[in-house]
Amino acid sequence: SSSPIRNPNPKIFAILINELTAKGHKIVLTDMHQRAQTLDIFIKTLKDQDKVFNFAPQSLEISDTIGLTSLSKLCIATDSALNHISISLGCKTFGIFGPFTGDIRLGTYPKNMCDWIDCGKELDCCPCFKHSMGPCEHIADGHVKCYESLDIGLCVEKIERLLND
Repeated sequence: SSSPIRNPNPKIFAILINELTAKGHKIVLTDMHQRAQTLDIFIKTLKDQDKVFNFAPQSLEISDTIGLTSLSKLCIATDSALNHISISLGCKTFGIFGPFTGDIRLGTYPKNMCDWIDCGKELDCCPCFKHSMGPCEHIADGHVKCYESLDIGLCVEKIERLLND
């Protein structure tokens, strides 16, 4: 997401990716071309690095990411346009939501094409529906706190259900 408030701590993504690659899934990460080196560094922190690929060096335009998505079995994204792009291309999507709830963003799509998880339910401030570049009052390790409660096991279960439907 282009908004920092809608991006979890990369450590959380690392846990999720490690769980998925341990089950044999291959992962392709993408971001702006300028963040390719950051993704390379991130991949070096993962357990099964040979199952994780960095597409950012080839992602010069949004159309490159759209092309990648059209070839994918499933898209995993935070609250971002990529969820909607993937559905429009017939690619299944799994959304990870913090400040917003998944039903607001993905609830009108076919259930066999998408699913999501809402984070931060234990916090009084969630969902806060903030959509700005401004800071959140609830920061943990430099990132918004609502994602800290992400249920990785439930994510993996829902992702595999989507892949097997």
